[in-house]
Amino acid sequence: MKKINLGSGYVYYVLMCFFVSLGILFVSLVATSWEVLASEKNYDSYRVKPISVEKVNKEGRRVKINYKLPEIKTLPDNFFYGFKEIRNYLWLKLAREPVDKSKLLLFLADKRISESLLLMEKNKTSLSLKSARDAVKKLKKSKEWSLKIEESEKKLIDSQLDDARLVYREVFKRNLEDLENEEVLRSMATSTKNQKSELEELIVELEEWHEEE
Repeated sequence: MKKINLGSGYVYYVLMCFFVSLGILFVSLVATSWEVLASEKNYDSYRVKPISVEKVNKEGRRVKINYKLPEIKTLPDNFFYGFKEIRNYLWLKLAREPVDKSKLLLFLADKRISESLLLMEKNKTSLSLKSARDAVKKLKKSKEWSLKIEESEKKLIDSQLDDARLVYREVFKRNLEDLENEEVLRSMATSTKNQKSELEELIVELEEWHEEE
């Protein structure tokens, strides 16, 4: 029987076809997941982690709000986190309307806040701060897109953005308290002061942003 010699070119071709097929499958799954996500008004079924804060309503009274953050299963130190980032990027490309982009960016910002909380609990402060910074960045981007929304929808989005700002500030304050805890400090590196300073700057940034509106 004559032996068939498969050259390296053929092997590369097969591998290329394999990875292209995987890429097509991944994009298809992302598109399907976006359709499922976009079918929900505020992605409520994904928001399962309640956090309570106080706000001053239009009448000047202090009221308590219960804001729900998304559940997080994959953290930045996980190997598969990169795939999630690609998915999020594609979701933003698939979101065509300003209202969809604004809502999605708020949802992704909320995910970053959930990450920040969980990472702080695990004493991974550098990663927690990175997620916190990205959350504020996405929150502001969500606000930019909300300016392009029709007034009837804009009021609801703006209210959600304001609630999110209050929740983020509360989360950052809690993270500051964790950093100031003696037991936590003993397990931290010498960069703790810088990390505290960054959190304080994020709190000020949120407050100044609110005053500018």
